[in-house]
Amino acid sequence: MNAHLNNAPRAVAAASSVRIGVLAVLLGALTPSAGPPLAAPIVGSCQPARVKFVSELNERSTSSLSFVNMPGTTINFIQGGASNSCVIVDFSADVATGSGTKMVVAATLDNVLGGANPNSRQFVADSQLFQSHAGSFIFTAVAPGAHTVRIKWRSQTGVLVVVVGSNTIVHHAP
Repeated sequence: MNAHLNNAPRAVAAASSVRIGVLAVLLGALTPSAGPPLAAPIVGSCQPARVKFVSELNERSTSSLSFVNMPGTTINFIQGGASNSCVIVDFSADVATGSGTKMVVAATLDNVLGGANPNSRQFVADSQLFQSHAGSFIFTAVAPGAHTVRIKWRSQTGVLVVVVGSNTIVHHAP
């Protein structure tokens, strides 16, 4: 039998241990460092059985550094029930950004920014080609009655961000 074939199992084992070692180093680099404790997850349940949506096909853009209303994303709805319940907002869009910038989106309820979980999210970063992205926002305690949801957006650096085609979907209590 050939001498290097006899060494093949040792070579495979050595290569595997190198890969495991590299993986351990990478995982170690990704392990959270000691610091403030992570926030506990928000857990809940509700039954938002009614759905309203708006689908906008037109191109929209902004370079605003502050949150502004995104055209074509406003939904008016009546939250049913006798007590507070959740409202879930799903947003998806085809998005492109200028080089070196990020698009940030937020859902507002009755024009109040910051009531959803999460408050805002980085939607896309440094993508000069249109790509589809999606995110959800959860309002955990919305009172019965008339409400308005709208998506706000901004450019993190003031460089143009563009949306072509979007869907905003609100799940609420009947």
